[in-house]
Amino acid sequence: MSKDLTLKPRILTGLPTGNKGRPRADMRRDMIDSFIDQKGYLVWWSRACVCPCQQNSQTEQPRLTCALCRGSGWHFYLPEVGLQNYAVDADGNPITINDAQDAVLISAIMTAATQDPQVYERFGGYVFGTFRITVHARNRIGYRDRIMMADSLMMFGQLLEADGGPSIPVKTAAAGKKALWYPAVAVNLLRSESRVFIENADWAIEPDGSIRWLGTPPVAGTVLTCNYEIHPVYRVMDHVHAVRDTNVLKKATSKRDQHQMLPVNAMIKLDFLLGGSE
Repeated sequence: MSKDLTLKPRILTGLPTGNKGRPRADMRRDMIDSFIDQKGYLVWWSRACVCPCQQNSQTEQPRLTCALCRGSGWHFYLPEVGLQNYAVDADGNPITINDAQDAVLISAIMTAATQDPQVYERFGGYVFGTFRITVHARNRIGYRDRIMMADSLMMFGQLLEADGGPSIPVKTAAAGKKALWYPAVAVNLLRSESRVFIENADWAIEPDGSIRWLGTPPVAGTVLTCNYEIHPVYRVMDHVHAVRDTNVLKKATSKRDQHQMLPVNAMIKLDFLLGGSE
């Protein structure tokens, strides 16, 4: 069948033959990568997936006693299968994995969601505790992924209920108010209504962030208030820029060779502001 060249299609195929003399302003991914490396924070990144314990016929809610997700409904794991078996990445950078073997250390730029107070009038509490995060193109962060800052600290407070045991553990399945929500880096105040407990006299912080009682622990049922420092933990709230790619102008044998992935940007929110810790 011969082609009729007298008529031309009205559609635009997306396969231009050139820039036709117009100036281009290609995004320089190498400059963005350099900025992330130089100015980025070190963060622990874990991928998230829906926990199998949610698959029940009655409520479709997570099981509070689930050892996999700790009752949150989300399971966190290393971003790449077998990552723990490698010492360096594709560029020769050293790979650092946390003790729990569920997070890897990466660089990320974090910026405030907004500096315009009027935004709070429109969105209310939704934007409280939120940041924008930008990571390298190969780090394809996704919805509900966990981001923990490796160096920065913030204050966190919670009520605890003593169980009479030798320590206050970090939250595990079904721990409830008998455990810390996050590993403690430092404790500023630990007390009941009638007594202030003193560090190195009544208690000490363990390497895993739990609190060990020195001597006789409080009686089971005693309500305690604990104000302590943690490494902030965030969760990815959206994935607006999941597809954030571009075409670059360079000599190539095909249009496919001109396609380039760009750094990923998404909104994150403090974990405890999402209705509970993970």
